Amino acid sequence: MLREQGYEVVIHNDPIYAHAMLRRQPVDILVTDVDMPGMSGPMLASIARSLQPDIQVIFCSGDPQSLDGQLEYIRGFHAEDWARVDKPMDAAQLVRQVRKHMTHSQTNQSRAADNVGPIWRRRTRSQSGSRSVS
Repeated sequence: MLREQGYEVVIHNDPIYAHAMLRRQPVDILVTDVDMPGMSGPMLASIARSLQPDIQVIFCSGDPQSLDGQLEYIRGFHAEDWARVDKPMDAAQLVRQVRKHMTHSQTNQSRAADNVGPIWRRRTRSQSGSRSVS
């Protein structure tokens, strides 16, 4: 569904592999389940944020209280830097959240580039011109 909207999508079914990828490749948005074996989505988001400070996060969960016990991992996030999409996922809702957070990510990167200068600019588009979402 996101590829059809022009987004570059990188899929990892294991949070450990996703973590390794985030160390090597900048992404704009991390879409992650809240409850996963090995590492929770909020923990992965916290690690991703330490590696990529402007990353946006969309949490997916079928349990409305699933984030409650893991809020310590996302304390450093501003409210506009993350969202939650309930399962079963409505494709249109996910696309809307990705679009909203992609716009916010690009705004943050533009402000940071203005503050730091032209030396620091995180790539927001791949060589093919598509936007990246993990």
